[in-house]
Amino acid sequence: HRKLIVPQLGATGIAAHEVRQPTGFQVVYGPVRASDIPAFIAAGLKAADEMRLARFDLWDRLVVVPVEAVQRFRPAVLLMLALFVTAGLNKRGFDLSSALPHWPHLAWTVWLTYLAGIVLVPVGLPWLPTRSLAFKGAVAGLVPAAGLFAARASPVQENLSLGLASAPAFCSFLGLSFTGSTTYTSPSGVRREMKWALPLQIAASAGG
Repeated sequence: HRKLIVPQLGATGIAAHEVRQPTGFQVVYGPVRASDIPAFIAAGLKAADEMRLARFDLWDRLVVVPVEAVQRFRPAVLLMLALFVTAGLNKRGFDLSSALPHWPHLAWTVWLTYLAGIVLVPVGLPWLPTRSLAFKGAVAGLVPAAGLFAARASPVQENLSLGLASAPAFCSFLGLSFTGSTTYTSPSGVRREMKWALPLQIAASAGG
């Protein structure tokens, strides 16, 4: 055979004529889901209407949560360590005794935001306001911010602003990172969103 079946959703990144010229293979755009490939082949490489439908229901969104969790775990750890070091800095350099009281609050802020960004954004995608994933993430970030506010009896009162300002900002960034997993975003739309979202995320994080 000289036919290459590729995913339908990969069409934007595949130039069929450029594949055929050097290889001789004809690109055939298959169904959205790999599970439909046997039926697609059995039908003579013809897709039924339902094979062309890109669903993105709750289960589809939950499937990507482990992927997001693994990809964002290391940055979350590095962020927590960076905040810990920053909390201990003074005119003499790094002071461990100054950083340690801040540690519980920093850890809670980072990990609650991490969970909100990788779980609440995908789960709540249809209900979080606007189409902007950065804004959806910021709204989801209000959940850990509210939790941190409720726990404001912490002995480290001066760290409260970190959670209230930074949690929505960090979660907004995680939401923006989710664009590659959705079925309705486009490269140009993502670039436009990044132009206004990233400066706001940085400013809110710095303010926190």
